[in-house]
Amino acid sequence: DQRGYNRGGGGGGYRNDQQEHQHQRSFVGKKRGREEDIAPTDPKNIIITMLMSFGDQPQNAYEDKGPSLETMVEDLLKQCKREIHHKSETLTEVLIDCAIEISTKTPHYALLIGLMNVDENEFVARLLEAANEDFNRSLAGGANMRTRLLLRLFGALAAVNVLHPSGVISLMDALVETALSLVNSPRDPTGHTWQPWSDHLVYMVAAALPWSGRELAESSPGEVARLMDNIDAYLAARPITVSEDLKPFYEPKGENDLAALSDSGGASFLPELWRAVKQCSEAGWKVAAIPEVHGSFEAKLATSSPHELPHIQIPLTPPFIPADLSPMHMAAAMRKAFPPRGGIRLLAAAHTDGERPPVERFVAEEYLLDTLNSYDGHRVECARRLVTGMPLPWEHRNLLAELLFGQMLALPRPQLHSMAYSTMMVDLCKFPKFEFPKALSACVRELFSRLPHMDPELRTRLINWLSYHLSNFEYQWPWDRWAWVVAEPPSHPQRQFCKELVARLIRLSFWDRVNQVLPEKFKELLGPAPAVPQLPGQAPLQPKPETPAKEAPQGEDTAMAVEGGDGGAEGAAGTGAAATGGDTEMAAADGDGADAAASGRAGTAG
Repeated sequence: DQRGYNRGGGGGGYRNDQQEHQHQRSFVGKKRGREEDIAPTDPKNIIITMLMSFGDQPQNAYEDKGPSLETMVEDLLKQCKREIHHKSETLTEVLIDCAIEISTKTPHYALLIGLMNVDENEFVARLLEAANEDFNRSLAGGANMRTRLLLRLFGALAAVNVLHPSGVISLMDALVETALSLVNSPRDPTGHTWQPWSDHLVYMVAAALPWSGRELAESSPGEVARLMDNIDAYLAARPITVSEDLKPFYEPKGENDLAALSDSGGASFLPELWRAVKQCSEAGWKVAAIPEVHGSFEAKLATSSPHELPHIQIPLTPPFIPADLSPMHMAAAMRKAFPPRGGIRLLAAAHTDGERPPVERFVAEEYLLDTLNSYDGHRVECARRLVTGMPLPWEHRNLLAELLFGQMLALPRPQLHSMAYSTMMVDLCKFPKFEFPKALSACVRELFSRLPHMDPELRTRLINWLSYHLSNFEYQWPWDRWAWVVAEPPSHPQRQFCKELVARLIRLSFWDRVNQVLPEKFKELLGPAPAVPQLPGQAPLQPKPETPAKEAPQGEDTAMAVEGGDGGAEGAAGTGAAATGGDTEMAAADGDGADAAASGRAGTAG
């Protein structure tokens, strides 16, 4: 790698191929070798590790509180200045990547850049130039997540006096005006060939405002008001307001059924987000989920000189999609390039949102989704950050479970592979204090009750997930709660679901194993034990004729008999032990108290 570091799977980690965190080597309990035998410390590893751990909180109550934010900033600032004086260009790229790929700490990295701007103004100018080029390149190449998070970073930099607020507002206004020009053009009144692109432009702006709206409104209130009016005008004129083809359920269960109204984060998501942002604006842009870290540094930040953000020309159509496509192919390309955000409201708002403003839920979802996408190649680290790395002042277990199911069951397809969500749920169940099985079981109960009205594709995904989940938990499940489906006719949706689930479990294991865990009532869905047919041309095995044994001395016969008997017993025991070992980890739950207890027992066994 020409930059001196490698990106881990999903951009989750930085390491050097030759030396991986040599500065963290421990000699406790060992005799330290000669100095020449120890690989020299790579300063790039030090700065990367410090940047990635900047702002992290202790993971449990037994750990020390650690250094204060002021101490961490001071230490990291010294290391960054040392790197700048060595004329290293690695720091620029690493800082930008950290701010994007660890987006839960965007204000922390903005604060660090703001403090460097006080004494290292030229370096910050080069960093902003690189970030601007990255934004243009990402916008032209279809890197939607990176473009959105770079715009969020620009807004956070305006809050710490690195960028002029007027320049950031101009960029946001250019994005919204491009969307307005598309909605007012007569090229396609249906909107299928351009609305996904224009919605994405407006979504980037609306998603960045919670991180910078207060500072932008204080410095340029008239420009922010005009920007918000333009977004209102766009939402009022866009032709597609709900994506009916992306609804996961055909019929609602009752009035105000949020799950049935969900369209997998399609066209209805943007107006919902904008209502939340406007309420946040009326409340003075207060967002508890976004940490305010620059308060004690405002006096020092005020002494720096802000930079101008270069003007960026926003194209009317995505540059990476050919403009000569037919309308049908253009609509398909737009849907693929700008997929729906995903999401299904399965749980009651009291369990996921509480009494908090709607913008708090949106910010929390952004944290969780960004972490899933950045760390999808590092399961363990991703699960750890989802549990302990969220800067949320409330319990987010239920919201995380609902979000994972909403992403896994998104139409037309999930953003990640379905197995990514399955393995993530298994890993999340390993955190005993997080009590994730309780939230998981609540979502499963709601989905099971909606099977008669669920899209068939989503029903298959749910079967594949649950079968994999149970195969990791020794097939422990409150099957008796679903025993009533056995008495239903074969065409009943929930009976069909259970029958296909049992068939899938047999494919992942074997008939005898599944037969042991199912209750008697459920075994009707299991079917008879499969008979193993003989291969074509294979004759039944015939016993071999006995051959007279050679005579041997008495001592040798005894020794051979004892030796053979021991070996046979040992082989049989080994085979039995291998056959009985198997299903792993911990148990899923389908209930509140009893189900969580079952999950705990399975987790201890695993």
